Amino acid sequence: MAVVRHTFLRYTLIMAKVKFVDIPAGLETYFGKAIQPNDRFLYSTIRVKNPFISRKKALALTQKSQLPLCSEIWATFDKSTQDLWKACGLLTGLSAFKFFVQDKVLRLKNSLSGESTPSLLYQSMVGRLHVEAPATGLLISQLHPLTYYVLRKKTGKATMYDVVEVVENFSLPLNLYINYKTNLIAVSGGYSARFYAIVYSSYQGRTIETPIDIDFDLVTDWKSASVGIGEVIGLVRGYALFLELDGVRGDVWFDNVQAVHSGQNWVRDTHCNNIKQAFTKQFFQVPAHWVAIDLPDGSYYNSEYGNL
Repeated sequence: MAVVRHTFLRYTLIMAKVKFVDIPAGLETYFGKAIQPNDRFLYSTIRVKNPFISRKKALALTQKSQLPLCSEIWATFDKSTQDLWKACGLLTGLSAFKFFVQDKVLRLKNSLSGESTPSLLYQSMVGRLHVEAPATGLLISQLHPLTYYVLRKKTGKATMYDVVEVVENFSLPLNLYINYKTNLIAVSGGYSARFYAIVYSSYQGRTIETPIDIDFDLVTDWKSASVGIGEVIGLVRGYALFLELDGVRGDVWFDNVQAVHSGQNWVRDTHCNNIKQAFTKQFFQVPAHWVAIDLPDGSYYNSEYGNL
């Protein structure tokens, strides 16, 4: 029996690995209609093609949509309220109505009644650091080497990606920004609660570490804080961002995190939609967002709805 051999490639940064699927003769057309390549980078796999949504299913989806409800509520807002939603939406790249819909859906998911009062200090999702006994702190980091690789989706292709090198050209000054709210209790004399960066540079065969930090108040409502640095010793090699709690218990909420250098903000997940997102296919050499350096029992970090 004649056999048609289809090849699916698995690409990595090191080499390409190949797997094969043997298809009996005469079934090639049916195979092409029902099956398509899936992940070519982590696993050499195939998957069923997504069929068109039937009219019946499309009607069911429409009936479950929250858009009619959101439209009715939006129409009751006066111009000043809509303008505030618009200003907050601009921070996240959404129109005023889309940002309101996002927030309303999150309220419904959290079984909350009424409508939110939008804030320029934080949006729908915020990051949260939590420490309780027996823990007395935690430390998470976001790495920023000068170069790393990501996957960029090919236009018009459902499952095809290009491997693209990202060069984070670093030039001082480096400015850090963060909006935060705290409810902490110090449990030791030398406590610390801060957002900081360490800039790594080379000078006379040594690696120089230059820190810049923003200290958090123990208890405060939402506020903004920033800090900057204009020069370091030697040739800059990269930097890393850190959120640290040490000798304290309680909570820190934060949003709109920025590390601005070379004319742009380089923080991944600046709006804290999913700060605990694990390693993904999009990032090869760095964790996608924030990675735990020290996370003892009793402590955790995550993203949550902020307009409770």
